[in-house]
Amino acid sequence: MDDRQAQLQIGAGLQESRLNTELIAFLQKWGGHALLGVAILIGLYAAYVKINQWQQSKLDSAFESFEAAYASGSPETLLQVAREHKARGAVWQLASLSAAELILDAARVGVRPGGNVQLPAPGDILSETEAKELTAQARQIYSEVLAHASGNPKELIFAQQARWGLATAAIDLGEFDEAARLLREYADEADKHGLSDQATRARERLKQIESMQGTIPVFSEAELPEANRWPKPPPATITNEAGASQAQPIIDASQGPPAPTPVTNPEEVAPQ
Repeated sequence: MDDRQAQLQIGAGLQESRLNTELIAFLQKWGGHALLGVAILIGLYAAYVKINQWQQSKLDSAFESFEAAYASGSPETLLQVAREHKARGAVWQLASLSAAELILDAARVGVRPGGNVQLPAPGDILSETEAKELTAQARQIYSEVLAHASGNPKELIFAQQARWGLATAAIDLGEFDEAARLLREYADEADKHGLSDQATRARERLKQIESMQGTIPVFSEAELPEANRWPKPPPATITNEAGASQAQPIIDASQGPPAPTPVTNPEEVAPQ
């Protein structure tokens, strides 16, 4: 029995020695390559961590720029942030939509962005043409956001905001059919994604548009075609002592009272 145990121990020792020899031979042949591979993997992981940290830092900086631009209330600053950080998360979408909203609001109140709405300076008051130009600018920005977000479920919120802004711009420009189309699209997208509040909001606004379309616009006489203007009254006439008619000029109240007729013969106006 003791001999058998001794033989087993000797066999196990020989087996272990053989394994150690094979391991040493393997390490001598492939150890350098294995260490190089491990080093490469460690380097790649470290680079991955550094890149992620750098990207997160850039993203944080982009959102800080957006927040500062939004607080300034300047559409130009917001659009600049959007251009500089177009690939940084949702900064481009947020900055673009915020700029379009500020521009559209300014066009609706008739005061340049950043102006005092309650007491605007003379230079901040928009003409009708300037207001329409701002509305068109806001519409262009909304269209770009909608084109970028369409078909992407992750950007549904931005697409819906763009549709709503486009509908508002269309209403301001008197394009009620286009506004109704956009609101129906807005409601359909909301139904598709279970956003019942948005769908209800859009359909309520659709009813408002329908009521606006039923109203009759009132135009000033200067805005009417010549054929639709009130006819001018004929000049008034008086009859003198000889029975002849003499035309009298039409008095225009906007020009003030007429000048007095000069007296050539005092006896004509002297009291009897």
